[in-house]
Amino acid sequence: MSSTTQGWLRPIVWPVLIPTALVFGGEGAAMVVLGLSAIEGGASLSLAALVVATVGLGQLTGSIPAGQLTVRLGERRVLVVASLVSTAVWASAVAATSPAALAVVGFSGGVASAAFAVARQSWTMDVVPVAARARAMSLLGGASRAGLVLGPLAGAALQA
Repeated sequence: MSSTTQGWLRPIVWPVLIPTALVFGGEGAAMVVLGLSAIEGGASLSLAALVVATVGLGQLTGSIPAGQLTVRLGERRVLVVASLVSTAVWASAVAATSPAALAVVGFSGGVASAAFAVARQSWTMDVVPVAARARAMSLLGGASRAGLVLGPLAGAALQA
């Protein structure tokens, strides 16, 4: 390993990998509750699935504007703002009682998630040397998936 690739992990652990696991963990836990809350609010199983699908629709819709925002404001700002917005949006799900309100929460959470994802990838591309980028992006995907697996498990443990 050359000296240009040594130490590539340090600049992304605290600003990217750990927040990624936490944000996606919270999102994963919230998506489970989103579907269950929709059913509790009178939605059928198919409508509850649609409510949960609004998260992905928000991610899809928000990705291009998130990229533009990241270029304009910078990765760090977008990471921080998207994390705060995501937290506020998912916390607001407590007040949402109807499936329509839950769908708005899901869509908004998806948009915030897209902004976070684009900014974290951009940050990683900026701070990691080219020779180590594939490993860094793989870790980034792993942190997301770990959060999406561990978040619902932690949420279930808290509910139990």
